[in-house]
Amino acid sequence: MKVIFLDIDGVLNDEEFNETTEYVAPYPSLEWWAEGLDPKKVHLLNGLIRSTDSVVVVSSTWRLGKTVEEMQAILEIGGFDGDIVGMTPIMSDAPRGIEISTWLDHHPEVSKFVILDDDPDMAHLRHKLVQTSIDEGLTVEKVSEAQSHLCNGWENVCEAIVAEAAKGLDTHFTELQMEGCNITSDEYDLWEEAHVASYRAVNMASFGAMEIFMQAVSEWAEMCDLFDPDWEDHDWWYADEEE
Repeated sequence: MKVIFLDIDGVLNDEEFNETTEYVAPYPSLEWWAEGLDPKKVHLLNGLIRSTDSVVVVSSTWRLGKTVEEMQAILEIGGFDGDIVGMTPIMSDAPRGIEISTWLDHHPEVSKFVILDDDPDMAHLRHKLVQTSIDEGLTVEKVSEAQSHLCNGWENVCEAIVAEAAKGLDTHFTELQMEGCNITSDEYDLWEEAHVASYRAVNMASFGAMEIFMQAVSEWAEMCDLFDPDWEDHDWWYADEEE
């Protein structure tokens, strides 16, 4: 079993998000807690989970006073589609790394793990930490770093996400053809470039290559005036929402 030990503040949100979020749901409902999750960060976490076949153990202070089922519900309201299998024990005055280590002692089935946290208090597990920051939260680069802790070689690929985006790209290209639109050679070249980038994303097994793919998709869409080139605003990118 591969495990992601998950902090929340500074991972699934950042300073800008926290400053601009208006809470609507009544405190302390599950919906209120979920409003503190940045959907873009949750989406990145979903991609990490899918690409590594991992599960989540909550190590965040958000776990205080909550059950595993409540934490699962909060994250699902925020767009999470993974599985929470546990929470680390609450140990007064102990570094978070000791709490994580204690949980691991009771779960020998864990083969690989990584810690996502903006705090470095991981004691002897510091080498397993992918440290985020409250300024940025979880990023593509941090996801790629976390993947290296959990996977090797071909496992380290978000093929499902790439395939979903490529499918959306092809759908729009086909629609243009069916509508009899005049596709210029430049538009076709950029469409082809996007596909080359998608293959590189798979072969290089990295989020960095996927960024190149996303940029090519955005440029092609903007050139063809299909839709707003900001890929994050379009449902066809979100494989988890299509399932």
